[in-house]
Amino acid sequence: MRFVSPFFRSVRPVSHLFLGTVLRVEDEPLVRLVTADLPIEADFRVAEAANADEALTLLSAGVDVDVVFSDVEMPPGLNGYALARQVYEQWLSTEILITSGREWPRGGDLPPGGAILAKPCPSETPVSYVRSAAERTQAARAGRSAEQRSIGGMARLCHFPRPANARKANTASHRSPHAAQARASVL
Repeated sequence: MRFVSPFFRSVRPVSHLFLGTVLRVEDEPLVRLVTADLPIEADFRVAEAANADEALTLLSAGVDVDVVFSDVEMPPGLNGYALARQVYEQWLSTEILITSGREWPRGGDLPPGGAILAKPCPSETPVSYVRSAAERTQAARAGRSAEQRSIGGMARLCHFPRPANARKANTASHRSPHAAQARASVL
C-alpha cells in the first residue's frame, strides 16, 4: 500500500519505518518536487506546502513534523523567516532549515537554533542537516514523553464538591487540638 497525495508524498509502503517527517515549504513547484525527493530517498516522510499559510495549516492540523525545510521568498504572504519565527514560537521541538539564494538573514530574522543554507548546495548538505535535526527533535519529544509518563504515575489530587453541611462539620469544636496547633504554626 502506498500513500500519495499532493501534500504528503511517500515512495515507500506505509508500513515502512521512516526516520522522521519533513515539511518542505517552497513556492516553485519544480524546485519543491526535486528538493522533496532528497529526504524521501533518505527514508524520511515528506509533507509539502506551497507557502507559509499551507505550512501553518498542516502544523496546526497536528501533523507531527520534525523539520521545517523552507525557502525564504514565497510571495504572497509570509516569507520563510516569518514562518520560521512562528514555528519556533508554537512548535518548540520542530527544527528549522531555511534555504535562500538571494535574501540573507538580518538580525532577528532567524530564530535561535534555525539554520540557513545557501542555494544551490550539494544534495548531501540538506539531507545531512535534516537527519541530525530529526534526531534532535525526536530525542526532545522522547524526553518530554518520558517526563509526562513519570508525572502520570504520581498521585493526583481530586477535588470533590463540598456537601451543604460542610461548614457546620468544620467548626473549631469538631477539630482535633493537633490540627489547631498545626494551623497556628503555619500562620
